[in-house]
Amino acid sequence: MLDAHLHPIDILLTARYLNKTYKSNINMAIVGFVFHMPLVKQALKWFGRKYKINFLPVYRKEELAPKDLSMKFFCSFYPKDLDLETRKNANKNFIKTAMELCHKPGEIVIAAPYGSTAPLFGKKVRNGIKKILLNNSLQLTSITRWHFTKLQFQTYFGRLFRFKPSSKENEIEHKIHKEFTRLPLPIWLNIIKSKFYRQKAFLKVPISKY
Repeated sequence: MLDAHLHPIDILLTARYLNKTYKSNINMAIVGFVFHMPLVKQALKWFGRKYKINFLPVYRKEELAPKDLSMKFFCSFYPKDLDLETRKNANKNFIKTAMELCHKPGEIVIAAPYGSTAPLFGKKVRNGIKKILLNNSLQLTSITRWHFTKLQFQTYFGRLFRFKPSSKENEIEHKIHKEFTRLPLPIWLNIIKSKFYRQKAFLKVPISKY
């Protein structure tokens, strides 16, 4: 499941909807620093227990040498023994686990292909994500948005697709961008999108009521 989350909470709500609707086991990649922030860590534990979400920490290159103030703040919670090798092993564990679970019934793996809230303008799909995508598994795009008129969160899904093991990097990038544009993105993002992509009909399927 490739989630086009616009805010950090959105991808958690997608996971919640999948568990409540399909009773599936959810396995979700999540930025590693949240596991070291006391209050956030406790909130994730509660969320994970309630909705059967297995959080798998991943560490991005940006966290190795943080430059902006916000990233420096988040990384300040890292314990001293969290060295480079530990982070690399965590990333390898996520990839290995995801590749195995993608082929098991009742298991869903959720990840952001660009490692951030960049559903249309991510420059490069993360290498770990590409390995999973080329593992002959089914993929699906998703997005969860708050609708003020209906006063509820709604979850939308795109179409099922699969990459061939021989797919090239530019083919992967193009396909994911194309599938994200099929989702019902917010009006402001649609306006920006229209400057870069041809207008496409949106695909609106199962809507949550939670």
